[in-house]
Amino acid sequence: MKRYGYTRWLFFLPALLVQFSCKKDNTKITEQRSIVDIYATINFPDTIIAGQTYRDGYIQYEHPIFDEYEEQYKGKTSRLLTFCLTVDTMKYDGFLPDDKIKDTIWSREGDIIQFFPFHIGKPGTYYLSGNIIDEIVFDTISSNKNEKLPGYRMSSFVDKKIVVLGK
Repeated sequence: MKRYGYTRWLFFLPALLVQFSCKKDNTKITEQRSIVDIYATINFPDTIIAGQTYRDGYIQYEHPIFDEYEEQYKGKTSRLLTFCLTVDTMKYDGFLPDDKIKDTIWSREGDIIQFFPFHIGKPGTYYLSGNIIDEIVFDTISSNKNEKLPGYRMSSFVDKKIVVLGK
């Protein structure tokens, strides 16, 4: 039977100590994106009468980078604004969940989303909330019709408190 001496432990013990005494650094990789200020204002009365139809509400919208692209590439861009909305008694913070979306409005104008005529039947406090999805596509196709069009898509959230009074 072969006996092992302490020399074997001289190599094993330092390796074991290094293994358990060293700190492991966890590196978290985060995506860095520039923050773009998006300007959206809901133009609708703060107080309305229950059951009365309102026809002239709209959202005034600006996205500085997309607006600049439209100016620079006049006639070579296509832009679509989509407003996914709900009118609810609950105030939403951040983006509106998909299961809460009640209606959608599309606009080809880059700076305005026109509301359809609507009314609220019961008195109370309501919130007009929604996600604005701004999409811009660049027409870069010259001879190759199978090429995909490059574009960008940005989303933002807007809301407005509306008080509905009884008749």
